Amino acid sequence: MQALLRRVEVHVTVVRSGQTLEIPSSTIAVNDVVILSPGSIMPGDALTLESNGLLVDESLLTGESFSIEKSEHDLLLAGTHVISGNAKARITNIGSDTQLGAIE
Repeated sequence: MQALLRRVEVHVTVVRSGQTLEIPSSTIAVNDVVILSPGSIMPGDALTLESNGLLVDESLLTGESFSIEKSEHDLLLAGTHVISGNAKARITNIGSDTQLGAIE
């Protein structure tokens, strides 16, 4: 059962101590820098550091059916996901401290 759970666990790409790592999203920490690409699910609230054509689906939180374009210094919210483009973002809040966590 544990092996199956590891296979379906969501992973995120982060930069820690100058190294790019794939880690389980459950181990994300405040101030981690995440690398986002199409299909990425935001593991926490974050502030974009770099953005290249980033479109994010925020319908989980807003009900808005259109993707939202995000630029540098924009807020990305936990539970939303990347539709297209790529970015780097610094995690600012995780778990119940996120905007999604405040709803649940």
